[in-house]
Amino acid sequence: MPEENFIEKDWSDQLTAKQDFNLASQQFNQIIAEGQQYGNPSWLKYGPLFAIAGLIDLTDLLDFTGIGIIISKIVSFGGTAIIYGILWLTNGKIKKAGEYGKNLEASMVSFQSKVKRTSQVIGKIPGLNKITSKNPALKILAGGGINLIPWVGTLNPMLLWVYAIYRDEKNTYRQAQEAALEAAQQFEATQTA
Repeated sequence: MPEENFIEKDWSDQLTAKQDFNLASQQFNQIIAEGQQYGNPSWLKYGPLFAIAGLIDLTDLLDFTGIGIIISKIVSFGGTAIIYGILWLTNGKIKKAGEYGKNLEASMVSFQSKVKRTSQVIGKIPGLNKITSKNPALKILAGGGINLIPWVGTLNPMLLWVYAIYRDEKNTYRQAQEAALEAAQQFEATQTA
């Protein structure tokens, strides 16, 4: 009788360990799949931003006339507010991509604690710490503030500020994809070892 209890307990422990492994593996694969979903920033978002920035830059040329200063500052202030609002309302995906590295590392630690064989996976993944959230709203406010200074606005094209934000968002998504790919490759390498 005591041997049967020992065998049942051993069998139960094995099943529990296997369930934990499967759950951790599933969660890890979901995190990797999330990282591979990040593509390029939306042109539906950046198309209007570039158009508004172009309008601001065109009206900044009115600074060279005396009356145009008032019009250009009103358009510059309003355009900057619109761009800021759009960026503020659509900042969720870039924040999520910025936090992706932390989620990936936490998932790897969880996976490692449940499965001894995957301890090699937790090694440093190149580029994991490069995924940082850059605040696009602060950049646009800086550009808009500079644009409000008379005659300086003509030297400060808003198109460049919007392009810099687009480039940062694109780099953040690319880094999330690369981190996911590297984690998947290391995971596969430990499975075959």
